[in-house]
Amino acid sequence: AITTTARQIPAEREQRTLLPLLAKPLTRTQLIFGKFLGCWLACGLVLVCFYTFFGALAASREHAWPLLNYFQAAFLHWVALGVVIAMTLLGSLVFAAPSSNSTICFVITMTILCIGRYLDQVAISLQEPGRSLIYSIYFAIPHLEIPFGMRNLIIHNWPLIGWNFIGLDTLYLLAYMAIFLTAACLVFRRKAVN
Repeated sequence: AITTTARQIPAEREQRTLLPLLAKPLTRTQLIFGKFLGCWLACGLVLVCFYTFFGALAASREHAWPLLNYFQAAFLHWVALGVVIAMTLLGSLVFAAPSSNSTICFVITMTILCIGRYLDQVAISLQEPGRSLIYSIYFAIPHLEIPFGMRNLIIHNWPLIGWNFIGLDTLYLLAYMAIFLTAACLVFRRKAVN
């Protein structure tokens, strides 16, 4: 998701196709949403393949295939990838090269996945102002570890998660997508095309 998205706008700029693309009755906002949707749907197709293979492998060992659990996991995984794609699209407008954007987005995403869930516990042990700073970071970052960790719940035979939790998590992730896409639209609106 990151490497594909990081090249979208810079590739258009390098191939000099961005200006003719915007000369058509296409606004910059529509271009951003089109690039976002294209990357997001491509990731969705890859996720379908991944979860089909994952489910077949797990079913061969467990002799069961809880389809609703797989649907919940794949759906939340796909929505969380939308947050990563929107963040990377914003980065492709802010950073100069796709390689720097990819590296920074990989580091941010992996930091959120590995350390994000523990920041509140770290903050408790700190003195002020460090405690407030770490709590601010904890509440500001998108918590991607829940959707990306759903596969572990399937493997360990957890029951189906409540649909109200899935709905709330989806709204939470859609809010972060909207924040990143709005920021990308605002940055792209002020950016020179050539």
